[in-house]
Amino acid sequence: MKKCLKLTSDMVPIHMRKGAYSFICPLPKGYKDALLNYNPEELKESMRVTILMLNLMAKDEMGALTNIMLENPKTEVFIREIEINKNGLIAICVGNLIHGGNAILTFSQKNCDKYIEEISYFFEDKVSFQCKTNYYWQALLCREVAVEYFNLLQKKLNKKED
Repeated sequence: MKKCLKLTSDMVPIHMRKGAYSFICPLPKGYKDALLNYNPEELKESMRVTILMLNLMAKDEMGALTNIMLENPKTEVFIREIEINKNGLIAICVGNLIHGGNAILTFSQKNCDKYIEEISYFFEDKVSFQCKTNYYWQALLCREVAVEYFNLLQKKLNKKED
């Protein structure tokens, strides 16, 4: 059985600079094989439960989303939508601000943060979710979706190998 990894939020640190927040979230090695077992609608349905759970956690400021509203208590914090096509999850959109947060799948950047490069053999080369937002809460929500997506695909890959 192939070694697998459960990605956690602390493995995908959010980098803060004045007025800008970013992260890089990898995809599991062989993620395209996992996508062969999903059609886009099935994948969207699998992620729907995750989105509902994360939106409830954000509303109640639970788990990794504790103190999420310290930044701007008047903002409505939620995952607005995700975009899925034959390539899997390609975009995450949060909030309803003009400058809403988002994370997009990119094929030209590095695949993981420098803090976890030593385990980069678990990750697909030259593909990752890149996120740049104006607010910390936006990056936080996008990161939680990307991490859950990684683990969903990893779980599918593990079942395929069993």
